[in-house]
Amino acid sequence: YAVRATNGAGLVKEVKNIVIDKVDTTQPVLIVTALSEGQSYNGNWTNKNVEITVKDDSTALGKTDFYYSTCGGNTWSADPIPSSKDKQATLVLSDDCNTEYMFNAETDAGLHVESGTANPVKIDKTLPTGTVEILEYSKWSALVNVLDPFNIFFNTPQEVEINAADTASGIKEILYTIVEDPVAVDAQGVPEITSWDHTITNGGSFMISNPDGDKIVYVRIEDNAGNIYYVSTDGFVLDQVKPDITATPSFNADTW
Repeated sequence: YAVRATNGAGLVKEVKNIVIDKVDTTQPVLIVTALSEGQSYNGNWTNKNVEITVKDDSTALGKTDFYYSTCGGNTWSADPIPSSKDKQATLVLSDDCNTEYMFNAETDAGLHVESGTANPVKIDKTLPTGTVEILEYSKWSALVNVLDPFNIFFNTPQEVEINAADTASGIKEILYTIVEDPVAVDAQGVPEITSWDHTITNGGSFMISNPDGDKIVYVRIEDNAGNIYYVSTDGFVLDQVKPDITATPSFNADTW
């Protein structure tokens, strides 16, 4: 801009050039996108990271900084989310949480707008826990290194109870199977069982009665985020058949 001043006598003050730049009245347009494993995140429980990308889709001049809040916008992060490129930043969430996130986009001109994620972020990477118990004998809370031959014996039907717990996403499903021989466990601690024969509710129980023979109960516990925990009993033998005893007298008929 060129500015000059003229008085009533027609005298003109020298021209002054005034440069006015960095004027921006464009409001930021905040777009929030949440992904997990490259797929759109829908707010369900997951045991994977969630990446939230925030972008200013406006034509505002300069850069845009992004801040986040986990308390409904009452307070904001002290520092902006590190930007990978101009007007866009990604927040990677990896810890267990059940949290609603809000974001604030602020331009160099001080204009800002707030927006939240469509769904709370729910991450649960913690394994559930569980126990399997032969009620008249003992309780187990992990996979047992079963030794053969078995040295636990029962001569009556046995009641088995299964309990599970998960403080974050909750228990989704409990499966169990009964086998005769110890099952191999892979390097990740997963028993090599291809078929889980039974489903049971948390805290439920069942009877083992027939047939007699060697027994091991394996249990698979899965939470709503996909974390899986395994537990088993020790090996035991169910034998309900009474021994058959015969006696044959041996004596000399000529003597008492």
